[in-house]
Amino acid sequence: MNILIIVAHPDDEVLGVGGTISRFAKNGVEISILVVSGHLPPIYDEKSFLITQKEALNAFKVMHVKNWKFLKN
Repeated sequence: MNILIIVAHPDDEVLGVGGTISRFAKNGVEISILVVSGHLPPIYDEKSFLITQKEALNAFKVMHVKNWKFLKN
């Protein structure tokens, strides 16, 4: 079984279904997360995006997620 989670912003996956993600991943389900947008210019600078991305990657590690992609739009 594979699960794809699509979220608008980094941390939406954790706040919405973080416990479920972790539970499925620990039971061998392959979880993929697609983050559609993030803290990007012109509202935020590139540094803010990189910080947010790093925080999300740390959360993915805690939840045992091995597949992810960040769109830059």
